[in-house]
Amino acid sequence: MKNRDKLRDATPAEVRAVLDDHKAIYSDFDGVLVPSTEGLFIDAYKKVLRDYNIKPKLSFLVQVVKARSAAKNSDNFWPALIGHMNKTHGIPESELDRSLQLAYQYAKNDLKNVKLNPDAPEFLWERKNAGHDLGLVTATSRFTIDTVTNENENFKNANFSEIFEDKIITADEASPKYKAYGQMLDASGHHPDEVVAIEDSKGGVDAARKAGIKKVIIYKDPSASFLTKHILNAGIDKLSNLKADSFAQLRKNKEDK
Repeated sequence: MKNRDKLRDATPAEVRAVLDDHKAIYSDFDGVLVPSTEGLFIDAYKKVLRDYNIKPKLSFLVQVVKARSAAKNSDNFWPALIGHMNKTHGIPESELDRSLQLAYQYAKNDLKNVKLNPDAPEFLWERKNAGHDLGLVTATSRFTIDTVTNENENFKNANFSEIFEDKIITADEASPKYKAYGQMLDASGHHPDEVVAIEDSKGGVDAARKAGIKKVIIYKDPSASFLTKHILNAGIDKLSNLKADSFAQLRKNKEDK
């Protein structure tokens, strides 16, 4: 639709009605169910560099985020990062394994404390108990999902592992993301018209649409960093009139204010 950006935003009740009219909900992870973890991984990169007495510059960190987003998976990304360190700072390639393990450990320590966004687990359980099929389709790594599922008490208390069961596709199983959506559709047996996707980024919305999913709710993460809002998600407001500023708005039996 040429005037898509001029459409009136749907009310929370109308967005909930869209959910009610569909059989399945496929949710993104980073920036949707949890606050964006890009800052967490940037901190891990900083710590690795500082272990080598290197003070990272902002321009380098921006490139790190972009490279990580473009990488097929985390295992492909880290060697490229270490290669950059070798070329720019003279760090020997023999340090690859040690640097890799350091980065994973720094990231894991922080992932153990990540919290689910308010009302996110309640929304998911509510929809699951109402009969919706739920799937997690994410461009993050299997390492991230396994860490929060198995070692994060916040996720354990929400019984996160039982929400999606085995219906989880990460970047390590399929990339780029539209292929992950396609793989989830094939595995679940859903027609794209039966599915609503929940995304927070332009890339995620485009991926869902490319897989044939027409209804995409844009979750506008209030904790998103400046980098996420203004570099990765430029133009997202023009993609859909289905928006949510909180999961509380998406829960059943809520009244518009």
